[in-house]
Amino acid sequence: MRITVFSQGRRAAVLAAVVHAVGIPLVAEATSYTWNGNNNGNWNFAANWVSNLIPTVVGSTTESLTFRGSGAGNYTATNNFGGSHTLNAITLDSSGNLTRTVAAGTMVLGGTSPQINQNNTGPFALSGTWSMNGGLNIGGTGSGSVSVAATLSGAGGLNKTGNFVLTLTGSNGYSGGTTLSGGTIQAGTNTALGTGTLVINAGTTLRTTGNSESISNPITVNGAFALGLLTNFSGTTTLASDATIFVENFDSVNNSSILSHVSEIGPHSLTVSNGPAFGAGGGSVQLIGDNSFTGTLTVNTNVRLGGSASTDGCIQGDFVVNNGGVLVFAQSNIVKNTSNVTVNAGGTLNFSNAADTIATLSGGGTISNLGVGGLTLDLGSSATFSGAISGIGPLILRDNNGAGTQTLSSANTYAGGTTVAGGMLRIAHPGALANGPLTVTGGKVSLASVLTVSTLAISNSGIIDIADKGLIVNYIGSSPATDIRQMLKKGYGPGDWSGTTDITSSAANADTGHHHTLAYGDAAALGITNLGGQTITGDAIVVKYTYPGDSNLDGIVDLDNDFSLFVAGYNKQLSNPLSLNAANLWVNGDYNYDGVIDLDNDFSIFVDSYAAFTQDPTQLAQLKSIINSMDLTTAQKNVLLSVVPEPGSVALVVSLGAAMLMPRGRRRELRSRY
Repeated sequence: MRITVFSQGRRAAVLAAVVHAVGIPLVAEATSYTWNGNNNGNWNFAANWVSNLIPTVVGSTTESLTFRGSGAGNYTATNNFGGSHTLNAITLDSSGNLTRTVAAGTMVLGGTSPQINQNNTGPFALSGTWSMNGGLNIGGTGSGSVSVAATLSGAGGLNKTGNFVLTLTGSNGYSGGTTLSGGTIQAGTNTALGTGTLVINAGTTLRTTGNSESISNPITVNGAFALGLLTNFSGTTTLASDATIFVENFDSVNNSSILSHVSEIGPHSLTVSNGPAFGAGGGSVQLIGDNSFTGTLTVNTNVRLGGSASTDGCIQGDFVVNNGGVLVFAQSNIVKNTSNVTVNAGGTLNFSNAADTIATLSGGGTISNLGVGGLTLDLGSSATFSGAISGIGPLILRDNNGAGTQTLSSANTYAGGTTVAGGMLRIAHPGALANGPLTVTGGKVSLASVLTVSTLAISNSGIIDIADKGLIVNYIGSSPATDIRQMLKKGYGPGDWSGTTDITSSAANADTGHHHTLAYGDAAALGITNLGGQTITGDAIVVKYTYPGDSNLDGIVDLDNDFSLFVAGYNKQLSNPLSLNAANLWVNGDYNYDGVIDLDNDFSIFVDSYAAFTQDPTQLAQLKSIINSMDLTTAQKNVLLSVVPEPGSVALVVSLGAAMLMPRGRRRELRSRY
């Protein structure tokens, strides 16, 4: 009988051939095999393996393969055994920049903790058809990229660890989910991540290859991670903790990563910031769907809200836009009216011609491109905005619970006008309302500075509190003096500015001596070109906090001008009452808004205001001297003099029925606080 003796490598090859021929699983002579790739690229060629040991890869759940390489050489290692094979582990251990390829064929990844380990710097490309019912861990200590073009199936899941990029480009159907615990996963097909949930843990990166992949896996986020290009994502996103998205640099500013239907497990916040590699290419994150997370959305880079449906991108909680951040509303009505919005200096909230309702507005950034429907504030608390608002739409205030005050402290340019239907709008800059129309149908407008508007309408319970400031109402064509006078008359109340509607002054009301009031007049007729530092260039009615008797609104009560105007007005009242109208009643001495210039009230108001200047007897003596020098009868002079009190006394209430003329005398002033 002839006996043939085989070498160890030849014996392994024959054994592998027999196994594959008859399909009988045998126990391999070894469990670890290392590729050296010195010859052709076939797995069944013994010289390609260290010590000529060929893996059996049949029926084993413990075998592991190691693929090495270094320098300039690259290779393709091809499983040419045919049939299905079982492996427990593949280790990738090559250096250099050349990509080594492992065509693993049809495989079952089995045994305890099946894994693929990248332990060096060299990149690898793997392919085949793999089943992973027990799950698969792809990790290792190396940094070389790993591309898996294999088709992955089975009930198991994939866990990615290690600090390297894993690219999945197969049409995968594994159902156990994907956990990203280290490094980067890059999806290259619509089904690269199988059919289960993708769990993204802190410190990792998710992206696609940028070939219009459409990813539908649900995503659960644990902590901060980097997000690359993810152009079409339709799965839900769940925040399992407070999360930060670091946006990677894209090839084009028109590209964006999309997250859909962001929800939460418990109240959690989401922050979107630039990643360390963010550069000139730009990039943004787009939130679409009914996002139900209730924490704060913080925007430090480019974020877009909204898609195609009417409620897409709906944000439940507050949001903050910081320096360098741009938040774009892609459509109207995508945030809740309970959201408090902060746009800090250097940040931008771009309405892109949409309209929406929020609770309050804070910060010092930019609100741009208000749409026709504008911005509505459903005030539920108080806030101050010192930035700039622009666009074609209006600003509308409503009252959510009666306690809110919105302060605007910078000039704005929005063109749609302002409507206050509830709450309080506090004005801390003359151009805060963009010099446009103001309509007050409820609530209050409170002035902490002069305010300029183009038209003014007050109805129902609306009120404007001038306080100790002023109001400029520009007009073209017909003067609004009649309407403004009526508003002032309602606010004047019984004489103490305690009216609860229209135009009033809390400062005048607080002056229990009634030594301050609101005066009004036509700016051009009075030669007023500036009020509170605000230049007046066209036709305007001005309302000013000043002293009673300040007929010409110059902030003082004097004898040269104000008393002269009163006397002239009184003469008109007697001789030509039709020459008096709403535009000039105050100027001519109607200080109590009753439509009549008289001595019983108006002259008494003037004298009281003038006397209150210092209560100096010489001042009152000068007024008496002027009266005595007037071309009047003795009886007329006595009536006038009886109104002028002795120092410290109260003016008498009298009447006079004769015309008066007054020569100019020495000027005596009562300086205004304004």
